[in-house]
Amino acid sequence: MSEPPPASSWAEPPEFYLDENLAGRTVRRFITELGYRVHTGASVFSKAVLDKSLSDNDWLPIAGRKGWVVICRDQHILLRDGELKAYLDAKVHLFLLPGDIARAQIIELLQVNLREMCTLAAARIPNVYWLTRHGIETYEDKSSRRRRSNTRKNPVPRQRERVSPSQRSARSRKSG
Repeated sequence: MSEPPPASSWAEPPEFYLDENLAGRTVRRFITELGYRVHTGASVFSKAVLDKSLSDNDWLPIAGRKGWVVICRDQHILLRDGELKAYLDAKVHLFLLPGDIARAQIIELLQVNLREMCTLAAARIPNVYWLTRHGIETYEDKSSRRRRSNTRKNPVPRQRERVSPSQRSARSRKSG
């Protein structure tokens, strides 16, 4: 696996915002040691705002306005009403990690995907992405794959043609 790119690799390195689910020291240290600037709720908002609970509506507009790359581990956020729209309206680059993985696995996913994350952020086309060991998957790709998977798991039952006994005998006379 190639090393993640240091911030000096980019003419204008992206800045990152770690959602509260990821704002621990390990992830922040990993990214800052590569020379990138990292923001968290605690570094952006006052203690009073944090004490009353920071909502996505508080930080999303700021992250979008400043062009920060958002890293989050809440996989279910896009299932809640209006949440995808809020992220897209804020025009953020949102990178999602699996919600149930350990810090070491988070660091591994960041190592594998950091170069592509920075490239996508530099393109200035906001979207929602999932980080995987095999690369980055867009929201659209994951959604269409999920729909195809659900269709295979729950195929639409074929309607059985109802044929009366008289129709059956008429059909058998035609075929015979």
